[in-house]
Amino acid sequence: MTPRSGPRRLARRQDSAVLVAGIATGIAAWVETDSAKDQCDGERCPPSAEPAIDRANTLANISNVTLAVGVLGVGYGLVELLIHADDSAPHARRGTRIAVAGPFGLSVRGEL
Repeated sequence: MTPRSGPRRLARRQDSAVLVAGIATGIAAWVETDSAKDQCDGERCPPSAEPAIDRANTLANISNVTLAVGVLGVGYGLVELLIHADDSAPHARRGTRIAVAGPFGLSVRGEL
């Protein structure tokens, strides 16, 4: 184990937790939005729907921030994993790895 592997592992777990929190608050915002829409007639909402609208907006804002932070953190963790994957085995043969962005997502190719 390298001196930095513990902090890296912890950071990846925290970033994953932030991403999951963003997804969870996004789902909660969606549910709250549906609840508020049920009280409204098209674009007109009674004053009683205002708390549900406020909660939905707050949850959506929290979700937007936590999703962005989580995606950036997990992305950085993947880069760290690819760059420092062989740090724990100094005598191991280092393979070539490359991240490829395509129309269907991100993939990693190369030798391990």
